[in-house]
Amino acid sequence: ELDHTLNAIHPSGNKLWSTVISGRIVGEMQQMDFCSIVFVTDRNRLYRIDTSGKTLKGFSAGIPAEPIAEPLISKWNDKNIFLITSKNSIYAFDLEGNRLSNWKDENFDGTILGAVQQAGTNYVAGTSYGRVYFLNNDGSLQKEIDIPGDVVFKTQIGVVDVGNNSYEILAFDDNSTLYRINSDKILSEIKIEQHVDKYFGSFKNISGPSAQEFTLIARNKLSAYETNSYKP
Repeated sequence: ELDHTLNAIHPSGNKLWSTVISGRIVGEMQQMDFCSIVFVTDRNRLYRIDTSGKTLKGFSAGIPAEPIAEPLISKWNDKNIFLITSKNSIYAFDLEGNRLSNWKDENFDGTILGAVQQAGTNYVAGTSYGRVYFLNNDGSLQKEIDIPGDVVFKTQIGVVDVGNNSYEILAFDDNSTLYRINSDKILSEIKIEQHVDKYFGSFKNISGPSAQEFTLIARNKLSAYETNSYKP
């Protein structure tokens, strides 16, 4: 609710519980396998509550900067961790709400777009400066791909598992060009729409398989592009 009250509603319509949180929830809430719910708010807070609405010990935890997306729940040293993305940094917390001191805090050129994403045992993030960052599993920089020219990304990148522990990164720029990138180079550049100033693009699984499709809203039209050809 507008006063930051979080309500749980049974499918029958009956309210199960209510709890007050600090700030507006950013991104999606996520339920973990062992019956706890994880989310972040724009008041720089990381929450973990049980399915009765009670905050678990150690939470809410303070985040150094305002998050821009939901946490990524990942494994590090065989333990679950939360990776939280802000505009300029990625922070790591354990399940007790403690920030991981040995997680590397890399500097990124430009604004990070969307949540950091998993690529096998490593991570990947894209920024507004047309750059894709590949990170090791401790947050340290593995490689940076800089798209040549004055390229601006405005949508979150996509990640496709192509097998054999290899991943392809998908990115869309403000000149309506879609890039396919691996950890070594740009694989292809695909012009998919006439350039418009106002648009919304997103890489999501919409047809069932693991590979992500690209959806684009521009000129009052919703288009979906298949993974292999990126044709409507």
